[in-house]
Amino acid sequence: GSMVAIGLATAFICAAMGLAWSDEKSQPWYTWAGMNCGEPGAYLHCPQPDVANDASCKDSCERCTHCVATVVSYAAPGQPKCLFRGCDTKCAYYDRDRDGGMVEPLPDAFPSQHLTLHSRVLTPHFCRQFAYDHHGVAGSVTTHKPYLTWTGMDCNEANAQTLQCAEPAEATPERCQIACDDCSYCVAVVMVQSVGGKAKCEFRGCDTSCGCYSTGSGQCAQDLPPTDAIASKGHALFSKMLDPHFCRDFAFTHGGVAGHVVSKAIPKTSFWAVEFQGPSEHSLLKRSQHVRWSTAVLACMAVAAISTMASVLFWARAAHRQSAVHRNLIATDAVEAQEAATGTDGRSAI
Repeated sequence: GSMVAIGLATAFICAAMGLAWSDEKSQPWYTWAGMNCGEPGAYLHCPQPDVANDASCKDSCERCTHCVATVVSYAAPGQPKCLFRGCDTKCAYYDRDRDGGMVEPLPDAFPSQHLTLHSRVLTPHFCRQFAYDHHGVAGSVTTHKPYLTWTGMDCNEANAQTLQCAEPAEATPERCQIACDDCSYCVAVVMVQSVGGKAKCEFRGCDTSCGCYSTGSGQCAQDLPPTDAIASKGHALFSKMLDPHFCRDFAFTHGGVAGHVVSKAIPKTSFWAVEFQGPSEHSLLKRSQHVRWSTAVLACMAVAAISTMASVLFWARAAHRQSAVHRNLIATDAVEAQEAATGTDGRSAI
């Protein structure tokens, strides 16, 4: 009876823990088809799921520290991917924003083709630690200048490939920059304002020299425009501030060349073709849960191994002692037998 009671209590505790975990995971989301949201230069690196869709992107966001929203991009046909928004954007709702009625789209959200925005509902202090680490600021980018602006200039190279980026329905400098941030290999974006027409975004890739580098004496040093930039009326060039190796993976598939057009892409054959991407500060904290679990498993294995080794050593010593005792007994018996034999012979002589 007591064993049954213990089993029932254990099952109840496990069920309660499962429900609590489920409640934590089922945090509300609001979904907006055909919408985007972000901040120029806001980067949040979370693990990409094997197959990107609404459910997997939201799951990755929930597991990623400081992730407040995710955007599922279908801009590249047959290659959906998850885009993640962090505490340096205004892309989430807070409990106080809902009021039990209809929820309006976020002020910073904007229409964009081939995208679906999923915004989380957060507790009021969700981004507090992020703000502590960023000069008390959350909701905007303050740590760096993401783009340099060149008004009245265009930039391109003949026969450069057309990037498959999600263009906003209404182009503004900020929206064009956000779209460039979301697009692989985009180094710059040009906002074109045609006479009598709507403005639009045009994107430049790693086969152009339109980006800028933040370190050294490279492109855009001393406030000079990019190499391929030219004067053009009605154009505004926004050059992204790039990491020195931003286009390295592109170069591996284009004959080791970036910055201008080559004949065609070649397959990755170099050992270095797959660029290692280490974990970001945003995802390390969340992954620590898995690290702790792995550490616990390894610790249990170590304890089991030590216990096994101790048991084997104890058995070996016991066997050794038993063998020694057995040999001593045999030796004693032999001595006693010899003494008995000697005594018998003496008596016979008398």
